[in-house]
Amino acid sequence: MAVRNVIFPHSQHAAGQMPITFFEAVVTGLAIGSAQQAPAPHIETIRRGVVSMRPLLREGAREGVLAGCLFAYRNVSDAEIEQWLEFLRSDSGGRYARASASCTT
Repeated sequence: MAVRNVIFPHSQHAAGQMPITFFEAVVTGLAIGSAQQAPAPHIETIRRGVVSMRPLLREGAREGVLAGCLFAYRNVSDAEIEQWLEFLRSDSGGRYARASASCTT
């Protein structure tokens, strides 16, 4: 069984449908590296380590996305941003936002 199938059993990555992300690669590397330096820990120990690192990885990803958005939308006017926010506050915009969020979680 591939390492990513064990560490990320419920992801599309385990099924080979998506390439592994940078953050998952780092976590996997750390888990494998720590397993090679000491007697092999039980897979549950590795899984708990990965789970405990998720908040840190999530924060790093959030900061990366924010920086990317700030760069991508640097030429968008305040008026255009306000229009977008008005849409998101509408019923249709709320449905759109929920649908978008459900695709990324």
